Amino acid sequence: MSILVVGHYLHDTLFGNAGTHRTVGGTAAYASAILEALGESHEVVAKVGEDFLYADAVSRPAIVVPGPTTSFIDDYRGPERLERVEALTPAIEPDDLRGAWEVGLADTQAVTDRSGVERAPQTSEHEGRALSLWEQLGEHLTGDREAYTTALRA
Repeated sequence: MSILVVGHYLHDTLFGNAGTHRTVGGTAAYASAILEALGESHEVVAKVGEDFLYADAVSRPAIVVPGPTTSFIDDYRGPERLERVEALTPAIEPDDLRGAWEVGLADTQAVTDRSGVERAPQTSEHEGRALSLWEQLGEHLTGDREAYTTALRA
């Protein structure tokens, strides 16, 4: 099966009670890592700015464009996660897509992020809806590969 993952690779800065952690982020990075671990054939269309710090951490290269890489700051020190968008990479356009695929996974949050720089605090209900698919996929990862690929094809 051919799979196309579409979304930005990000710079994530996470503030927690134990300190600050900086890492690669974004649905495209996470989905690609899962597919890579499963040995599934896939391609990624992701854009980053010239300042992208994690090229060695992703298995598929990104389209590098002038300007900054999309950057999120997530603060987990309070009762709700507070998230702020610090920088935005230009949108992925239809002409950026290449090849042919049977399944496409797209990060729709990247579209809503462009409507404003400040995002509302994330509640467990909101995050639950957004994460439910990834949690389901994660559950399949703890089982056998066949169960996961069956769920992916469903």
